[in-house]
Amino acid sequence: MVTTPHWLGAFGRGCQPCSLVLWAGMRERNDAPSCLRRLCLPLLLLGGACGSPPEPNAPVASPEDDAKAVLAQELGEVPAPDGPCPERTVPHVLQNPRAPVHRTGIGLAYCILSEGPPGVVPAANDTVRVHYTGWTEEGEMFDSSVERGQPIEMALNQVIRGWGEGLRLMTPGDKARLWIPGSLGYGNREPGAPAGTPPKGTLIFDVELLDVQRAPPEPSPGANPGAEPPAAQSAESEGKPRLAPRKSAGRAPPPPQ
Repeated sequence: MVTTPHWLGAFGRGCQPCSLVLWAGMRERNDAPSCLRRLCLPLLLLGGACGSPPEPNAPVASPEDDAKAVLAQELGEVPAPDGPCPERTVPHVLQNPRAPVHRTGIGLAYCILSEGPPGVVPAANDTVRVHYTGWTEEGEMFDSSVERGQPIEMALNQVIRGWGEGLRLMTPGDKARLWIPGSLGYGNREPGAPAGTPPKGTLIFDVELLDVQRAPPEPSPGANPGAEPPAAQSAESEGKPRLAPRKSAGRAPPPPQ
């Protein structure tokens, strides 16, 4: 069996048939230039005998195609791509339909980092206790209850819309990563402009829902004042999506909306 010596380098790797002929001829005649000229050069000129054909270029999706694909995921027409939850440093997750995240109809992207037990999904007027850390899209951390060592309590109707949307997909014990566009946060910002305070533009939050305190039910017209209030609904009875976890490799809390 003829083997190609390591010193033929890239030539031997990229043109295996020719290099074998060259090596065999050199062993017999000890005449590399002559062998190369007479045997290998014709093979190179003919093409197809050396190397492999180039891979066809994969089609590149246009921004318009990506926007349509993202919208289809937000509307539930296309399932979320499979894969681990993106790191918070991955850029342009909101605009990338190939990012393995779930999306809601108003533009929030999220994934569950770890899932707690079945429990109560917070409603719009409920108060939640959470731990969180927030970053700008450039990776600058602007707030963290984790670093302060003290979770915060807030009513969901007093937070930015992206928080209210994300926390209503969670039950106590869940940890999630949220990608919140400026339209659901503190406003959009121009490319290259500073984030400001509170930060504008896309924000990334890691949030852990610790507890939910139900708001007192509002009495309905004609209701019996002594009647028992309705029982709190669970995630299953409300029909909220319970998503499988996806593994991921101080200032004041966010002001009201």
